[in-house]
Amino acid sequence: MHVLDDPVWTALTGQHRHLAVGHGSALRYPADIGPFAATGDDHADSIAELASLFSAGETMMMVRKAPMPLPAGFALMNTTRVVQMVATQRIGLSSDQCIEQLGAADEAQIYDLAALARPGPFGRHTMRLGRFWGIKRDGRLIAMAGERFRQRDWAEVSGVCVHPDHRQQGLARRLTAHATADIAGGGEQPYLHCLDTNHAAIDLYKSIGFETRETMNLTVATRLSD
Repeated sequence: MHVLDDPVWTALTGQHRHLAVGHGSALRYPADIGPFAATGDDHADSIAELASLFSAGETMMMVRKAPMPLPAGFALMNTTRVVQMVATQRIGLSSDQCIEQLGAADEAQIYDLAALARPGPFGRHTMRLGRFWGIKRDGRLIAMAGERFRQRDWAEVSGVCVHPDHRQQGLARRLTAHATADIAGGGEQPYLHCLDTNHAAIDLYKSIGFETRETMNLTVATRLSD
């Protein structure tokens, strides 16, 4: 199995081991970081262990190549397909003077922008998964891109979004290219995920140098009351 066939599991048992909640064959990220979870196998005990990591009303998200069995006590909210894309072309390190690396002091602005622009599941402390870069105007963050899942030799570009008042200016492209180049410059292979129906985003990522590696299954479910 390729390390990216089950990116949540390989992240939580690898580079993000320090963030993993749970033990044995079921793990998740802390709720304030994100709803992603995974199991090491599809045995009934592992699926039951996964269910125990979530409280009533919590949302769980799983992304992997193979379809994921739904634990008992969960209501299926959505299943969809996402394309997993890998950077196949080298991008030079950016000299864009408008892009800055964001830090802890920017965490509130990062969360507020994600809540408005909705780049995907984003918790109050998602930025702690990796580095984030942004563009500000008049001191306010208007666009960003960052890192999410990470495996040995791999890092995912994620959280790409632009404030609605500043779209159609090429900001998403500039930030995606910058994040991709920065990851590659550090010796890691950049990759990302995108809904297979988001053709505009897929075309953008292809123009930057990404190619589709695999189509993945994304499952979203909510834990029911006991």
